[in-house]
Amino acid sequence: MDYFSITVAIGLLSLYIKTLYPDISGGDTGELLSSACQFGVSHPPGYPLFTMLTSLAVKCCSYRSPAWRANVLTATFSALTGGVLSHTILKETGQPSAALLAVALFSVNRLTWNWSVTAEVFSLNNLFLSILTCLSFMLENAVQPARKLRLARIGAFVSALCLCNQHTSFIYLLYLIPWVIFKLYLAGLFRLTNLFSLLVPFILGLLPYLYLPISAHLNVAKWTWGDQRTITGFWTHLMRSEYGTFSLGKDEVGLGLITGLKFYMIHEWFTLTPVAIILFGMSVWSIVRRLYTGYSCALVHLLMFVSYLVFFSWRANLNINNPLFLGVVERFWMQASMVLVFLASLTYGDLNNQIKSSFFRRMFFFSSMILLVFQVHRNFTYCNKSNATVVHDFSNTVLRSFPPNSTVLTRGDLSSATFGYLHFCKNVRSDLKLFDQELLTYEWALPMLRKHHNRIDFPGDFLHLKNKRHPDGRRSFTFAKFLNVNYANGPIFACIGVQEYEPSWKKSYKLWPFGVCSQFVQKKEHMVLKKWVRQTGYVAFNWTHSYTGFAETSWEKVATDEMWNAKIGMALHMYDTAELNKNVKEKKKLFLLAYQVYSDAISWHDDFPPFWHKNYALVCTKLLNIEHTVDKDLLLKKSIYHLQFYVDSKPEDDQLQNIVDAIRSLKRYGRQIRDKVTKTT
Repeated sequence: MDYFSITVAIGLLSLYIKTLYPDISGGDTGELLSSACQFGVSHPPGYPLFTMLTSLAVKCCSYRSPAWRANVLTATFSALTGGVLSHTILKETGQPSAALLAVALFSVNRLTWNWSVTAEVFSLNNLFLSILTCLSFMLENAVQPARKLRLARIGAFVSALCLCNQHTSFIYLLYLIPWVIFKLYLAGLFRLTNLFSLLVPFILGLLPYLYLPISAHLNVAKWTWGDQRTITGFWTHLMRSEYGTFSLGKDEVGLGLITGLKFYMIHEWFTLTPVAIILFGMSVWSIVRRLYTGYSCALVHLLMFVSYLVFFSWRANLNINNPLFLGVVERFWMQASMVLVFLASLTYGDLNNQIKSSFFRRMFFFSSMILLVFQVHRNFTYCNKSNATVVHDFSNTVLRSFPPNSTVLTRGDLSSATFGYLHFCKNVRSDLKLFDQELLTYEWALPMLRKHHNRIDFPGDFLHLKNKRHPDGRRSFTFAKFLNVNYANGPIFACIGVQEYEPSWKKSYKLWPFGVCSQFVQKKEHMVLKKWVRQTGYVAFNWTHSYTGFAETSWEKVATDEMWNAKIGMALHMYDTAELNKNVKEKKKLFLLAYQVYSDAISWHDDFPPFWHKNYALVCTKLLNIEHTVDKDLLLKKSIYHLQFYVDSKPEDDQLQNIVDAIRSLKRYGRQIRDKVTKTT
């Protein structure tokens, strides 16, 4: 690379490291790190190359946390991507202004920057694709046939490595591979020996996939996904059959092709700025201009962009009206965005080359510099994660709240991935028995994991709707039986939620809130409510992170929402239980306990979510109609005050008009009481 591009890469790396997550960030990060720490396999398709590189980064250095080391690795990939991208633009156009524009539009936009400061596979994918773009333009410009063939071999190797990391690159390779072969044909290199010489490095590049069966055969990881010891198991994992080969989520439904494309273009308009979209539209001129001189690589990249975007928008089966799902989908837009930015920057460089005036050429460079500064300034606050410890603090707080030797059954990315990272990589609460309850539904789970979780009793080989022995000799068990055989061995908790596949447990067990988690309690067991509230009702009260200030698409938002909900989880549980209880005495006791917990929560916090006001007011209004020792005049005032506060916060609530009517009714009721008192005196 040239000095300009090296400077760009160093500058980007400095920026990324300054804004790096200090530890875990949420999402798949915890799972990827757990796999890297233990020589395990991540969810399909396994990401073997990323896992091995992350494992090296985590184990070859002891500075700070394992997650921080992996985050630095990801930042390095992204910085190199910016360097390679700028180098390619500079070589193709000869204009530093165009290279700088590419960095401004891609490397420091909100999406790329945000995924450059946490351990994820997307930065490595971007790096490989930028290298393939660079190699393809170098091959097109190469004069000597031997150089073309050498570049094609390198490209074959990089293409295979790319497939070892992210399958979405396959769509780009569908265009690049035939195009390279066609270029070799034009150069008189289309011979069987030459094609074989391309096949060899391609196969070598796929060797990281051997990690999957090797890891499965060694079976040393306490957390791993799938059983790749057989060809069928390996192929199932490689093709993501358990999710759906070309789907993002299991059993999810997206919004369709047109809506997906619309969301993408709106996203790019605001993320990449209108400059990128306008220049991309003008890239047709640049592409046609190159075609007239016999250069087709830019056209191939345009076809790659269109095909990927259409295919992905069609297959992305997640509802992107859900902010968290939007956060999942938009990460895959980076692959398309890089090509969009590349073509836009190429056009910018070509326009610059049409200008003879040195003054205007300098203006092009200064414009790129201004855009770079603008992008950094605009996105720095959002992308600066140097103090973002919410997800780590969430996991650490919850794990340390459990009684000794508890069984913790996780569910979903937030608990399964983050708890797993702290427990398996950092040895936090080694006394706990941690297991992802959703893995029980997979028939490979217990054959692979049972020996690593020998303190948990598994009454069979896999979870099923019935307890029975199958024709192949394996035994299935219900979730109720699983709880029964483990109940005497210590408390059992579900975090967050319970698997929905097998509901038999509901006949014999109930769930009692325990912070963000719930404890399984047998229905026949008598619970002393006041004692339970005293022991568990305030588990989340030491959570100090604000409930506001987080992006709707972020895991920080999910984590802090869970903790703020947990602060009143016990009160809400008491309220719901009271509503269903037919015993008047028990109903009163439950409402009073709910009132106590709500009152404590509100008095201990100066600022809290608006829905607390609504819930607290509902408890107060319920107590207005029950005989007890609490001052009813005070309850009435609290009901009106907190409902009014909730309405003034302008929530998105379908029952808002009913709440306004309730406030009027309560005020009218208050006036009637005062009038009655006045008459009697």
